[in-house]
Amino acid sequence: MEGGVSWFDLDKLDTLVSSCDKSDISATSSSASSPDEVESGSSSEFMEEVWSDDVESAFYEALEIFPGQNNKKRIRISDGKAYGRNYLIACYIKKKCGKVRNVKQISSHLQVVTRRQKLHARASLPSQVKF
Repeated sequence: MEGGVSWFDLDKLDTLVSSCDKSDISATSSSASSPDEVESGSSSEFMEEVWSDDVESAFYEALEIFPGQNNKKRIRISDGKAYGRNYLIACYIKKKCGKVRNVKQISSHLQVVTRRQKLHARASLPSQVKF
């Protein structure tokens, strides 16, 4: 697999994707909460419940396995279907934790994490630096 961690081989990818029910993880899944509702901060208790410690840990593990180096879809060799990074991350979370997160939730959470990292990096810059 191009761009991924070398120890996560194609057989594992095939097993991971085949164990996912696409109707659970698809962007239109109604069983999971809206990512806007979850990430808006309107209810921090609800957000913590959706991104509990075990799910958050699996999320970061999946980011290491499926790095976002390009926008190409990953290929599942056995049937030739293409799967996006967010779908693979959702499958990984489901397999690892048994909890379903849809691709919109994954996408929204990626944006929140990216924003946090940028803010943290900006806050740690020396105060003498002017832009």
